[in-house]
Amino acid sequence: MWKWLGGASGIGLAAAKILSSLGAKVHIFDITPLENADADSGPDLIFQTCDVTSWVELRSAFQSVGHIDMVFANAGLGETKNYFSDTLDNDSNLQEPPSTLIDVNLKGMLYTIKLAWFAMKQQKSGGSIVLTTSATAYVPWQSLAVYTSVKLAASTLLVAHHAEQRLISTIISAHRNRPVPTVPPHLRQHHHQRHRAWGYHH
Repeated sequence: MWKWLGGASGIGLAAAKILSSLGAKVHIFDITPLENADADSGPDLIFQTCDVTSWVELRSAFQSVGHIDMVFANAGLGETKNYFSDTLDNDSNLQEPPSTLIDVNLKGMLYTIKLAWFAMKQQKSGGSIVLTTSATAYVPWQSLAVYTSVKLAASTLLVAHHAEQRLISTIISAHRNRPVPTVPPHLRQHHHQRHRAWGYHH
């Protein structure tokens, strides 16, 4: 059984469909519901609403399925606002910047690794954990300062985790994929507008 965290669209959904078509039973956990056409992709593609930033929700999601062979930590958000722009409240005090991107892309991934590691140790047959990082971690986009920083942190986390694995007896493996930036449909117009503002044209 495969668990896919963040599979309602984009890379996650496409990969989940491929695995399901090859005979794998895939559970998708995402805060965004599937479109009707995707929800009818077959009995081996199972969707459940889940907020990866909620420990209780994510723990419950892991507990709701049986044996787990692979877990893909793919949930993530793009950077749609300038973290370093100044927003003042009614009293002219600087407002706290949003942390949703950090919560989803890093804390959610940490939660996923912790719960997957625990589940795979309990079932004593091992498994594999795959993290979606990004090529932007190594070739940062100036317009995505926080996003690229978080993706680099996720990549570094895996290197450190591998070092820890060598110190203990385990049959659980961890891997990462580093896709180039892709823009899901709900963000395309936003990014096209930003690129045009910088003088880039597609």
